[in-house]
Parts: sequence; structure tokens; C-alpha cells
Amino acid sequence: MWIVDRLLQENRGSSTKTGMITGESSAQTAVSDEKVQMCGPWGVQWCAPAGSKAVLLKTDSGTMCLGTAGNTDDLKPGELRLVSQGGAEVYLTASGEVVINGQTFAAKEEK
Repeated sequence: MWIVDRLLQENRGSSTKTGMITGESSAQTAVSDEKVQMCGPWGVQWCAPAGSKAVLLKTDSGTMCLGTAGNTDDLKPGELRLVSQGGAEVYLTASGEVVINGQTFAAKEEK
């Protein structure tokens, strides 16, 4: 999570906290209800659903949601699963297979 480390270094004196996403661009913390901006790698656009537990960072330009807690119990090291609230799923397995909405595509064989 280099992005979190970098943000924390650049924002010394700012505060990180956890909260609950309450709407499209808001989060509830123990102290207040805040407008938040979702933060992610360039090219990845996302909007956490209401009820997600979030990691929040207060910056000079407002509060940013750095990510949300997810269930990774069934993932092996090195695997990635992208999911939508509507049920769409892309799963990159440790063996190299790609599973899209249940349909499995074999890894390319090395020559």
C-alpha cells in the first residue's frame, strides 16, 4: 500500500480514521458526517456502496476514502478479485486463469 504510505508522508499532521460509507460521496465517522472523495490508482474509478467500512484521510483539500475493508478469506496470495455491487466479477487466480462472471479462461502457455 505504497499510496497510503506516500499520502501519510505528504500529509504529516493530518489524521487518518475509519468510518462507514453512508452515501455516494459521504462517510460517517465517530465525530462527524463528512463529504469524501474516493481515492485509487490512476484509471481506476470506484464508488463504495453504503455500509462499507472505510479508511479515511483528512487532507488540506478535504477527506479522502483510501479504501474499504473487503472479504479476502477465499483469496490466495497474489490473487485479485474485482466485484461490483450488481454481481459482476473478474477474478485473476494465482494459477494464471482468469474467471469472468464464472467463465474460466486458461492461462497462456509459455513457449
